[in-house]
Amino acid sequence: MKNILYNHKATWRLRSAYGVALVVVTAMLVSFVPSLRTQAQHNAAWVNDHVEWQNKSDGSAKPQVVSWENDCTDTFNSNVRSMPHGNDFEKRQVVNASAYYQDVWLSRRGDAQNINNPPVTPGQSVAMQINDLVFLCAIVTMNPTGFAIHNDHKVTNNNYPNDRDPVPDNASGINQASRYESNSKIYNVAVTRGPGTVTNEPVGKILGYDRDQNSRYWSAPPVNFTYKVPSGLAPGTYRVTIEFEYSTIQTYHDYGSSGTSRCTLKSNGDGANVPYGRYDLCEHRTTSYPFTFTIKAPGKLSPSSTVDKPKMGYPDTATFTHYVNASSFSGGSYTVDYLIQRYRNGVPTGLPQIGNTNYTGDGQFPITIGGIQTNKFTSADTDAGAHICERLTLFNPSDPAAVVTGNPSEACTVIVKRPYLTVLNNDVWAGSRFDYASNRCAGGAARLSGISSWVSGSTGAVGEYGVMALGPIVDFGSGRNPSGSGLTFANSPTLGALGAPTHCIANYYSAINANGQAVLPWPGIGGIPANAGKLKYFANGPLTIGAGTIPKGTQVVLLVNGTVRITGKIDYANTYGVASDISSLWVVAQGDVNIQENVTSINGLYVAEGTAATPGKIQTCVRTGTDTTYNPLHAGVCDSSLDVYGAFLADKIYWQRTHGSAAPGQPYAESVQFDMGLYLTTPLAGSATGAATIQDTKELPPIY
Repeated sequence: MKNILYNHKATWRLRSAYGVALVVVTAMLVSFVPSLRTQAQHNAAWVNDHVEWQNKSDGSAKPQVVSWENDCTDTFNSNVRSMPHGNDFEKRQVVNASAYYQDVWLSRRGDAQNINNPPVTPGQSVAMQINDLVFLCAIVTMNPTGFAIHNDHKVTNNNYPNDRDPVPDNASGINQASRYESNSKIYNVAVTRGPGTVTNEPVGKILGYDRDQNSRYWSAPPVNFTYKVPSGLAPGTYRVTIEFEYSTIQTYHDYGSSGTSRCTLKSNGDGANVPYGRYDLCEHRTTSYPFTFTIKAPGKLSPSSTVDKPKMGYPDTATFTHYVNASSFSGGSYTVDYLIQRYRNGVPTGLPQIGNTNYTGDGQFPITIGGIQTNKFTSADTDAGAHICERLTLFNPSDPAAVVTGNPSEACTVIVKRPYLTVLNNDVWAGSRFDYASNRCAGGAARLSGISSWVSGSTGAVGEYGVMALGPIVDFGSGRNPSGSGLTFANSPTLGALGAPTHCIANYYSAINANGQAVLPWPGIGGIPANAGKLKYFANGPLTIGAGTIPKGTQVVLLVNGTVRITGKIDYANTYGVASDISSLWVVAQGDVNIQENVTSINGLYVAEGTAATPGKIQTCVRTGTDTTYNPLHAGVCDSSLDVYGAFLADKIYWQRTHGSAAPGQPYAESVQFDMGLYLTTPLAGSATGAATIQDTKELPPIY
């Protein structure tokens, strides 16, 4: 290996940096100018900060520095013992031996110690520098007088000892052969082995140092360049050699042109004096510097967003939080730009939030906006049914090799309606069975049915009188107070602790069918006569009942062998003089009772008894023309209220209207108002069982 700096009087110890990951050491950044030079007095701490580490585990001492100091002492001792007699040339050779120890190495820019080895990524541009440090073995000297040794062993000023300053017995100070400057002009820097290229080549730059009379360590300002890692490299360790082409001039006796400058001539290869700065006269040399670097997998960034309330009602507040997820980063501090946009039902609302956030290494890092890690959204009563989303997009990471995936992340909350049921003029009961066969349900296991709905302060689901269930009752008030429980009776939580078996509901279909009253074919509501008294009709299902009015003075019982579908408003005549003028309608089905979405009001007692094999259900909102409901329910469907003037009995009741919300000023979704006229009329002729028995079941408005 050739030396990057040339000295015709000394043998240099120039060491390249082997095993150094793409990290380069920087020397001092200030040029030494004699008139501005301070008293450096470099100590061990300075050396530790400015000399390349060979092995990070070596502790506080750099191995090459220890070697320099030891070699210097050994050389002095050897020269004292073996200095030749009577031969000035040989004396000079001995004294000049190993006068300078030098280290030139590569490092990341601004990191001269070279103890950090962060991996690089494919396509990365790495800012690097060339560093140069020289150690002066100044103790290799002999004074003209003062030692009791033979004069032939003395090296005097006339023997031109190199860089012996100060010479203790020489009042003139610096002796005439001292080196003041060493400068190398760079002509080319290139990768000669391994992957990658050099950019920003420091062609024409000078790597050099000035004499420092107050220290034995002389450092050169670093020369900068950039190494470009190729794209597409697989993870692993790569060895790269970078070669420098340069020419060197060394100046003695004084700085600048007043000194004596020498180099190896380009013309004949001999050492000779040249004018200061005439690098064109000097031969070009090359020196190679090998190093290793590790390719890591590209760092990955992805956004993520959360919201603490995926569903919320009025006037709740939802909290959005956004994160940067970083993986395959080995330390270091980076930034990435972000954009957060809020959407309402898929349409952007408000200005986006734009900024950048930090991430260090791997992990999840919350985005802080104005010192706060969260965005708040508080719903208004007009927001019911709206989907509120926030989307996070990441872009422009400061690490150019980082890969951003998963854009954008999104978190959403839906502003739910909390529709509720109100029951007036009677009790609410959950936990019963129809007695399909000889009162057998009375001995069965209790049905621990519960009641659950919505209550917000003084608004929400409520029964006017008692509310009873064998299971829990949650958010359903009694005694006409949504938050009240004075007339609430349930086993769990302990509100009255009924401890009762399942209540048995009479088999209405069988009882009415067995009644001796004549059975007529169903004529439709429009075919029911006025003032006809008590009438019993029958129809094979499925049966559709359209809009109509039960005429004055007629009490109707309709048995349906199958499912009943109601498609219009069912009303009663509203002018009564005596009890016999009261209209009434009982619909008893051995199937389901389905109320179409457009229906807003019905009168009557509706029993969906079904059969023992297939118990019946009542649905308050089915699609037009079908017997199926909407799935899922949302604010845009079933959004009209339903008023029931009468009662429902069924194995299951599905309250499906989305109208209103459990919030101040919001109306109910369904209202069941018991018709007191049912106590005043007996629709079955000559039957004591004609009096109505009012009961209710467990299922109340769902969450939308």
